[in-house]
Amino acid sequence: MNIVPAPEPGFTLSAHISCAPSDINFKELKAWSIIKKEIDFGDGNFQNMNTQLSLDTFLQFNTPGIYILKQRLTGTTGCTTYFEDTLIIHEGIDT
Repeated sequence: MNIVPAPEPGFTLSAHISCAPSDINFKELKAWSIIKKEIDFGDGNFQNMNTQLSLDTFLQFNTPGIYILKQRLTGTTGCTTYFEDTLIIHEGIDT
């Protein structure tokens, strides 16, 4: 019997609290055996991928608010795992 582990989701943010406008680095942890990856950046932008590649990008948040960033991974066995984190953007001097 070959046991395939569930994909282990996760990402890091360069900050959890910041002021608008703010560039936040979003970096996924490497996950294996993925057939589908869905990311909700909490600001109305989504990314759906069928790739093993880890996303490492900067996201710009111009509007104050509380953003819930979510990641959903589906493994080769159909098992789906989730991860989420919160980002708080306060009103800045220029907003």
